Amino acid sequence: MRVGIRLGLVLCCGLVLSSCAGLPLVLTPSSHLKIQAEDGTWVACDIYDKGRPRVVIISPGFLQHKRSPGIRELIALLQSDFDVIALDYRGTGDSSGKYAYSAKEHADLHAVLQFAERRWARVGVVGISLGAAIAINELAEHPHAHSLVTIS
Repeated sequence: MRVGIRLGLVLCCGLVLSSCAGLPLVLTPSSHLKIQAEDGTWVACDIYDKGRPRVVIISPGFLQHKRSPGIRELIALLQSDFDVIALDYRGTGDSSGKYAYSAKEHADLHAVLQFAERRWARVGVVGISLGAAIAINELAEHPHAHSLVTIS
C-alpha cells in the first residue's frame, strides 16, 4: 500500500509541476512491442525499461493513446522511479482492431499484464478516465497487479 500512496502523491504533485514547467518532453522508449490479446488483436506498447524491479502500466482513457500529451507527461513523471509500459487499446494509436468502448479492451490490458508479470517482480496500473474503468474491471476479474491508481 505504501507504494500506491507514494505513487498517488508523485502523480498529483508531478502533474502540477510538469504542467507549470512548460518544457517539451523528450521521451525515448527502450522498445516498441506488439502483444497479442487472446482474441487476436495486436496491442501496441512503448516500454521504458531501465532494469527496475517494478513497472507501471498506463491505461489511457477515451480517445487517448500512448503518445497523447497527457500520457507522455505521466510517463516522464513515472520513469524516474519505475519502468513504464504505455499501451494503445484496440483501434487507437498503433494497435489493431476496433475500439469497443470498454466492452473488449480488458483483453488488451490482460495480455499486457501477463507479459509484465513475466518480466517484473511488481506490477502496478495507472488508469485514466475510461482506462481506469477498464483497469478496475480487469483487475477485479484477474488480480495480476500489486497496485492500482485511478484518475478521473
